[in-house]
Amino acid sequence: MLTENEKKYMEVINEIDDLRTQLLYGNASDEARCKLLADIEKLTEFSNSIADCILADSADDSESDKLLCPNCLGILMHTECGQTAGLCGCECYYDDEFFCVGCSLLLSWDDLCETPSGLDEQTLTEEPSPTPTMIGKQCSHLHQEVMFPSGVTVKCTSHYNATKMTEIPEFGLYADSCWVRTCIWRNETINWPDMSLPVDKHIALSQIKAAYDLAVSDIQIEVGCIGAHGRTGVILAIMYLLDTGGSDSSEVAVDWVREVYCPHAIETSRQEWFVNFAAGVLYDHEVAEEPIVQKTIGNYNGTTSTGCLPVEHLAMFDAGLQSCVRKKDCTWWEKDKIELYESKTINSTSVEELLRQSNYATLLARYKAVKGS
Repeated sequence: MLTENEKKYMEVINEIDDLRTQLLYGNASDEARCKLLADIEKLTEFSNSIADCILADSADDSESDKLLCPNCLGILMHTECGQTAGLCGCECYYDDEFFCVGCSLLLSWDDLCETPSGLDEQTLTEEPSPTPTMIGKQCSHLHQEVMFPSGVTVKCTSHYNATKMTEIPEFGLYADSCWVRTCIWRNETINWPDMSLPVDKHIALSQIKAAYDLAVSDIQIEVGCIGAHGRTGVILAIMYLLDTGGSDSSEVAVDWVREVYCPHAIETSRQEWFVNFAAGVLYDHEVAEEPIVQKTIGNYNGTTSTGCLPVEHLAMFDAGLQSCVRKKDCTWWEKDKIELYESKTINSTSVEELLRQSNYATLLARYKAVKGS
């Protein structure tokens, strides 16, 4: 049941949406538009204050059964069901993993080190280890060089270390849009939700191959995501396939990355499968059936940075689409549309810069086909 603050929050959000609709589709005068923008800003501040109250209410609830991340005290999502860990009702936790929506770490039961409040000990299949060997993944990836068998090299950096970077690559290939505001060098972003698969697997493969080809030409390439484990590991494994000409299997590629780069690389069965998929597309290897996952991790799709990319929304706008076709309830569509109308930018990136991105033409063609269907 919703609390009073939660009900009020939803009412305010609906009111903001109504005002945005008037702003976008109404024929208001300049004076009226200014008033609408001011009202939206005030209501947004009000919604933020209500959200703070909701968080405070949750923190004050001594009966809360949620598991919290030992690193940042963020909410943990149970990867088996995709719900909030401790509240999901699953019968067993001991052999499972948990994803922190705060710091994006993937944790084991041993990492948590204690039984969550309110959970019956009988829900565990056996006693947890009293002393975890480590809390999450404490390895640090900063300008870490990876040399493939042919001698081609790339470097890997986690976004956690972005502020510590002392080297500027000639080109960066990143699997998370958190890098959009960080990069001051040439780069591309793969539309790839955390702990999941790329939105368009074939476009992702073409981006990875293009980056590898640059590395072959002695261009200094950097790859990364958030923690530089899951998606970064997959990119490295696919580059290994390219480097060896498909002579090795995807399993060998995954094992090589974990041995040479990081034992925590490539975090999920679906990510392992994507390496197998790449081997099939690139070198006609046999491709196993994609692992079935009931739903994405939590209500956040892993992290808040996995929403639609600015270049995607620009391509949709230019194709004449009236709503986001990638996410039914996209929270950025209206915001990006307003920003594009007022500033000729999306997420503070100019239209000219977005048009220069290599995947724009492909996206535009796809969304024009969607509109025409």
